[in-house]
Amino acid sequence: MKSDFNMSEETIFEVLKELPQALVFAEIDDIQSLASIHDLLQKLTTELKNEKNDYLYEVSKASEEMIESLVMGEAKNPETVLEVIGKVISNFQLLFNENYSQSEIAFPKELNIKTHPTKKEDKPELAEPVKTETEKDVNEAPAPAAKEDPPEIKQNIINDIISAINMDPALVVDFVAEVSEHLEACDNHLLSLESDPKNTEILNAVFRAFHTIKGVASFLNLSAIRQFSHSAEEVLDKARSEELSLEGDAIDAIFESVDCLKTMIDDLSNSASSGEPKSTIEGFTALIQRLNGIIGGEHLQSDDSPISVDEETQTQLDEPEEREIVEFDSGLPIEIIISEIPRFLEEVESHLENLNVNLLEIEKYPENKEIINAVFRSFHTIKGSSSFLGLIGFESLSHSSESILDKIRRG
Repeated sequence: MKSDFNMSEETIFEVLKELPQALVFAEIDDIQSLASIHDLLQKLTTELKNEKNDYLYEVSKASEEMIESLVMGEAKNPETVLEVIGKVISNFQLLFNENYSQSEIAFPKELNIKTHPTKKEDKPELAEPVKTETEKDVNEAPAPAAKEDPPEIKQNIINDIISAINMDPALVVDFVAEVSEHLEACDNHLLSLESDPKNTEILNAVFRAFHTIKGVASFLNLSAIRQFSHSAEEVLDKARSEELSLEGDAIDAIFESVDCLKTMIDDLSNSASSGEPKSTIEGFTALIQRLNGIIGGEHLQSDDSPISVDEETQTQLDEPEEREIVEFDSGLPIEIIISEIPRFLEEVESHLENLNVNLLEIEKYPENKEIINAVFRSFHTIKGSSSFLGLIGFESLSHSSESILDKIRRG
């Protein structure tokens, strides 16, 4: 397929490489840092105008104007402006770096864009130097796994870190704490599974941990962590449905996945503390390819790819102009949302059971911070998973509850 983005591709990629770094170090009262973002967006707007893509041009232009209002001190909610710009940058990276189509992306409503994306298949075909982006590279099969990750993959992981920290530093801290707990529990559960691989209760607990990590990582746009959790989750789901046994290389790979995620979480935590984003992960690509191979060598679909279905449905997926696009805030195709709903409901049911127990305890012990934190994390996890699926009602209600609990946590 011939790319729609040939004329200024190199310049656009360069701007999208610089924007996340400029954004993470931006301060609302630092005019110079805001002006740098404005200049980069202005450059992007010019290039997109040259490409004659009215929709993306308007998105970029509206983002440029939002930053300009911040520089001029006219923005009513400065924090929201930076949050919106962060989402815009992430979406542009999905379009140009991860081969999404415009119809699969939901840009923030705050931009008030009236032009609609084209309905033709408009995924950019990437030039050779940028073809090896994180989620594209690791899912291309079959190729021998390199021991070292390509520089582009490390840069993509660093971009994830920058984007997440800029979006909500406090949420990153909560995310690190929550995921660390899940991973610690996974280590203990996996030790039990080594001696009892058919233990359904423990297997479900490990599966839910990876599923939860995936959902919350999606909310923070941590695409590498999301993708990695998804691959491990698929292996565990095969074990749950008794399509494979979690023994030998399979359980070894899950153990290594836990270690890999611990490293990525440590990198995220250290980057947030130091203000210097970096990644120390090695073998990210090789381990995901190994996980994919464990389920029989078939191509594992990422959260962002159409699911393998029957020929008639696949034809509809290949021709997005022939099917109705249902608007969800997640920007995911409806087929993926539907496939994830059963797991989402299973996860929420488990959290609601815990909430019932913990809320009864809070009535007895309203000062018990440990119980309050447990209730906060349950609502926080539900919010992350529902946000990933674009379930606005779930997300709104859990977010409101989480906000109240956060105030209680902070006294």
